[in-house]
Amino acid sequence: MTFGLYPWQWLLLAALVVGAIVVATIMRRLIGAVAKWLLRKVHVDADAGLVKAVARGLALSIVAEADKFMLPFVGLDWKTTTTIAMWVDALAISFLVIAAYRFVDLVCLRTVDHVLRNRANGRSAAATLAPLIASALKVIVVVIGITIVLGLLGVNVAAILTGLSIGGVALALAAQDTIKNLFGSVMILADQPFAVGDWIIVQGAEGVVEEIGFRSTRIRTFADSLISIPNGRMADMTIDNLGLRRLRRYRTMVSIEHATSVQNTQAFVDAVRYVIVSHPLTIKEPDRISVALTELSTVGLTITVTMFADAAMLADEAMFKHEINMGILEAADARGIRLARQGEAPPSPLSVVNV
Repeated sequence: MTFGLYPWQWLLLAALVVGAIVVATIMRRLIGAVAKWLLRKVHVDADAGLVKAVARGLALSIVAEADKFMLPFVGLDWKTTTTIAMWVDALAISFLVIAAYRFVDLVCLRTVDHVLRNRANGRSAAATLAPLIASALKVIVVVIGITIVLGLLGVNVAAILTGLSIGGVALALAAQDTIKNLFGSVMILADQPFAVGDWIIVQGAEGVVEEIGFRSTRIRTFADSLISIPNGRMADMTIDNLGLRRLRRYRTMVSIEHATSVQNTQAFVDAVRYVIVSHPLTIKEPDRISVALTELSTVGLTITVTMFADAAMLADEAMFKHEINMGILEAADARGIRLARQGEAPPSPLSVVNV
């Protein structure tokens, strides 16, 4: 005998462990295949890695519980069998918690992906709430799992909770910033000054909101860097939400030479107005378009051009500006109009200053 067990008992225990690993592997693949088949049936794209993680956790939990019922056949004494069964139960619950944890990630990722793909239908709180709800659910899953595991192992959970309540005041004092950030996130969700996917400017930071978490908001800049701002500060900041603009305003000032004749200046103004009106993205309302000679300076004749465009995406807005500017250049070139010289700058057909 070795450690109170006969060789055949050790062989049976080893066979149970090896068999559990083999069966868990087969079951994980089976559960994963069924899950993928069901997701395809309902036309849902899911992260393969997360599906695999959920399937693995479920398979290990089921196999661990099945192994527990095989312990009596090993011929161990009652106390040893009970102790091993207790640890197997704890292990099965742990695997189940891991599966639930990854399942929350899977649902959250799918929700955000679905909302952002259908963002043309309007702003949705789902993309904003999903990460927060996922974080809360994962905390709940872990806390419940730890509580159950400790209870199975004979730990007095009530005594631990009592001790935590005594130290709660000290913990609250130490976590003032965390609590402030938590309330900040609640205020952001309640007021909704922005949502995930919005393009915002806040105290020098500019980019697209990537995530609103319990503690901070993450903004992906156009340089592809990631800025994290605590929600406690974020709730007190002035936020310019460019993502909520109904229209895109474009204003530019064109300076031409003093030598340009009155007739040519008026013809150029009319040509610029035609370029703007003929563009498909331009808002055609009269009060949304303005092309006028606004200043007679020492530099030249200044024509101010203002318009609004229905361009939802940043790329559409940039292309709109490009096409308008090219149209203005062509209108100037067709009439031989040159820009007003500034200092030693070389002459060119047009001087455009964006405002």
